[in-house]
Amino acid sequence: MHSFGAIQVVKLLLSLSTIAVFVVVAGCSNNSDNKSPQQTASQSNSQNIHPADTAQATEVKESERQVKELHYSGKPNDRYSYKLTQVDVLDQDGNKATMSTTFYYTKIIKESKSDGSTDMSVRVDSIRIKSVYPNPAMPNNSIETNYNSQDSAQRNTPQFRQYSGVIGENVRMLVSAKGKIEEISGLTPILNKILGKQKDSVPPADKDRLIEQLKYQLFQVPFQNEYQTFPDNGIVDSSQSWSRTDISALSGVFKVRNSVKYSIASVKNIRGRKTALIKATLNAEVVNPKVEQETVKFKLNESSISGEGESLIDIATGTTIYKKNKINTMINATMTESKSKQTQTAKQVLSTTITVELLK
Repeated sequence: MHSFGAIQVVKLLLSLSTIAVFVVVAGCSNNSDNKSPQQTASQSNSQNIHPADTAQATEVKESERQVKELHYSGKPNDRYSYKLTQVDVLDQDGNKATMSTTFYYTKIIKESKSDGSTDMSVRVDSIRIKSVYPNPAMPNNSIETNYNSQDSAQRNTPQFRQYSGVIGENVRMLVSAKGKIEEISGLTPILNKILGKQKDSVPPADKDRLIEQLKYQLFQVPFQNEYQTFPDNGIVDSSQSWSRTDISALSGVFKVRNSVKYSIASVKNIRGRKTALIKATLNAEVVNPKVEQETVKFKLNESSISGEGESLIDIATGTTIYKKNKINTMINATMTESKSKQTQTAKQVLSTTITVELLK
């Protein structure tokens, strides 16, 4: 899904009978954080523009305000460190849950490919997670779960093996000039570390499936949020705006048509580099309100999906300096068992906020 260039509307947890926040775990790791976020940041590019530098922004000449082209690129050995935070607040029939996940990561540009894509190495330096959700055994009580990869005790807890397993490991990532992650490789060593002594007893087909899960959940989904979606051909017309429409899945049941409009709100000079503030507006609708899956029928009674966001980018490279997006999703659906004819109706309201900050 290309909502705001990264955010996925389908974070909705569609459980019509109860509510839960699930952490997928698989194995174990004794690996410590390679570097703290502060240490990682101090070794990165000094020429990068940072969010705090916006206080120094100055207006550019009127003749220079028109942006003609936008694309993502990088030079070999360029290094960037980011902080990416996603906060989900979910309310299902009055039961509320929140989950906050923060990644600190570093990427190093390896080379620019002939098709304009950028080959890079990405390393997760640290992960923070906090979730609060209802206790099904004790009404009106909550369960709180915390994880900090820099805490050795938590890092070695079996519950968080999947997260600990990625810390300090380099993976290769290929990002197109449009700002889309097209390939992710190098996850086999991570999976072997997570599986530990069980790595040789897991069938190859299961390993392939687990690698795809790791790739999607811990790399593709979170890190796509960093990149701004650019026009398909890279050319920005005189309106200084462009749109993107696509179809995605909502909770594996419904299909959603997402329409996002991007517009350049301002162009300014920061530390000698031209930057663009891009505003985004999302509107989405479910296109198949009635769905039948095996012995279960789903009916969408009511829904609304909308969002807005903004990102500050370096025009020359398409690098994200700062980004904040928020999506609000409401869904009221009924589930009916075909054989028993039993029905359940639930209403969910989900608010997702994603913030990306360039540290160094």
